[in-house]
Amino acid sequence: MLSWLSSYLSAVFEMLLKNAILGVEDALNLAQTKQGKFLFNEQSGGVAIAIPTNSQVDENGGIVKRLNLIRPTGNQKMDGEKLARSHWREISEGEFVRLWEEKVNEAPPFITETLYLITGLLLPIWNRLDSRQMKVYRLQTECGQRLLGRVAYAESIGQILKNLGVEANPASPQEIFEAVLHRKETIPLVYGWKLRLSTVMSNQRLEVVGNLGNREVAWLKSLGCFTEVINWKMRVFVPANEQGIAVIEKICGKGA
Repeated sequence: MLSWLSSYLSAVFEMLLKNAILGVEDALNLAQTKQGKFLFNEQSGGVAIAIPTNSQVDENGGIVKRLNLIRPTGNQKMDGEKLARSHWREISEGEFVRLWEEKVNEAPPFITETLYLITGLLLPIWNRLDSRQMKVYRLQTECGQRLLGRVAYAESIGQILKNLGVEANPASPQEIFEAVLHRKETIPLVYGWKLRLSTVMSNQRLEVVGNLGNREVAWLKSLGCFTEVINWKMRVFVPANEQGIAVIEKICGKGA
């Protein structure tokens, strides 16, 4: 590491956050005030309230009407035509209440995020840090040490150190998996490829995007990826479960 970086400290800490869970009464009030519809996904088992949201303009200049699917712990926007072709179907209020309460009871009350705190004289390197995390935090450790600095997620540390002129190992496959699936980050892999969260037929998938020819697709499939032809285009996905971590490990060259 460069000698002048000795004035900086990168501390690792875990932040316990209260999970934002929408209770059934608030969900019913939302549906009533926004004229929402109660939906159930027959494939994934998900439950949601569909309310109108802002429209988009497609590549041909047409207006695409969209709906916001509000769930107990999040939301997802989808255009009306895709929703009609998906596995979502309208259900009664009674069935909705039962399913919503089940999802609320299954949701953890708290979630944990692992973060880095970069401290020291930050002004000279301010623009080299994670531009998505501009807030300054003041923390105190269990042993009484006080820290002041900017937060960075684990998967961004490699890029930050590269910006500072330091060679560093990239994020671990576990960190990449969690960053894409839970925080909807787009993370670089190898060969110019990126891993991102895509919505396909109302399901969230981890998609490998980039310059992918037949040889590259075949190699990714041999590592555990799966493909699907959507709108006459071959798309490549990493399993969105524990197997996906092992696949990411192989793609990044860390596996056997």
